[in-house]
Amino acid sequence: MLFTVTKNKVDLVEQEPVNQGEYKATVLTFDFVSAYNGLTKKAIIKSNVSDKSYEVPVIDGECDIPAEILAQKGTATVGVYGYEVQGENLVLRYSPSPASFKVIDGSYTENVENPSDVTPSQAAIYEAQIQRKIDEVDAVVEDVEEKRDSGAFDGKDGKDGKDGKDGKDGAAATINAGTTTTLEAGSDATVENVGTTSAAVFNFGIPRGADGKDGADGQDGQAATIAVGTVSTLTPGSNATVQNTGTSSAAVFDFGIPQGAKGDPGQNGQDGQDGAAATIAVGTVSTLTPGSNATVTNSGTTSAAVFDFGIPQGAKGDPGNDGSDGQDATITVGTTAVNFGQSTSSVVITNSGTASAAVLNFTFNFAFADGNNISY
Repeated sequence: MLFTVTKNKVDLVEQEPVNQGEYKATVLTFDFVSAYNGLTKKAIIKSNVSDKSYEVPVIDGECDIPAEILAQKGTATVGVYGYEVQGENLVLRYSPSPASFKVIDGSYTENVENPSDVTPSQAAIYEAQIQRKIDEVDAVVEDVEEKRDSGAFDGKDGKDGKDGKDGKDGAAATINAGTTTTLEAGSDATVENVGTTSAAVFNFGIPRGADGKDGADGQDGQAATIAVGTVSTLTPGSNATVQNTGTSSAAVFDFGIPQGAKGDPGQNGQDGQDGAAATIAVGTVSTLTPGSNATVTNSGTTSAAVFDFGIPQGAKGDPGNDGSDGQDATITVGTTAVNFGQSTSSVVITNSGTASAAVLNFTFNFAFADGNNISY
């Protein structure tokens, strides 16, 4: 049964008898105007008896009549629409007015032992039409092979033919992604073309991945370390500084200690012998057990101080949570202070933070009245 399809109207050109109860006996053929080239095309077939409509894909200008339409005699309408989708957006659709045809009496009825077949799915329609094409190609290949083997193609070389005219550019096929559905873990992935062979629309079904294994226990945090970097003399009246040039877990302290302010002039006294300038030097640096107090002792003299530092090792890090590493201990510098004129020279380091997040405060005590005699 042949129909012509324009942008505005569907017309029945050739009416064939359509009998109630037949199945795949009559194919609807559509002759589209060029405006439909490259569009996805579908037919809407409505029974005026049951008032139900059925959508069928149009492939290569043809489609089958649904079995539900052929279940009862009467009039049916045939509508066709063509559309184009770019991404998820509809950009064009033609919806011409439908035509009609009649379903007349047939021999088949439903009041028999075996029920009638249901309308085949779109996948079954695609499969049947593809199989018909494959069978046609196989028949042609078989015929050509027989003629080749029999020598039917052997002959004298003919003269070269003239070059043919360039063919018109074919319409470019389009592919768009449709829906994406998550399937159960372990199921097979699926891809279904709900469009046409020239305007494909793929619906994907992707299985969910299996649950991953539990993560391994995190490693214990590393103990923090402390080292002495540089020691610099600052101008009188400036603030003492301590700067960590290392990291929060491997500290390297650079000390800046201000020179003492110049004292008031004293009374003239007798000239004395030149005295030796007081000196300060770093002696030993010892790592103490975690939790003990930091120590600084002068193993030299009041005029030639040698400071031996005892610095406690950082406390062991808290156990790491399952699946992630434990946090490293951190050390930051808190306050610094310088005192002159003390009974003895010393450096006092106190921790105002915690064992794993230390905040070290430095106090420098000197036995002399000011910083004029300090050398570094």
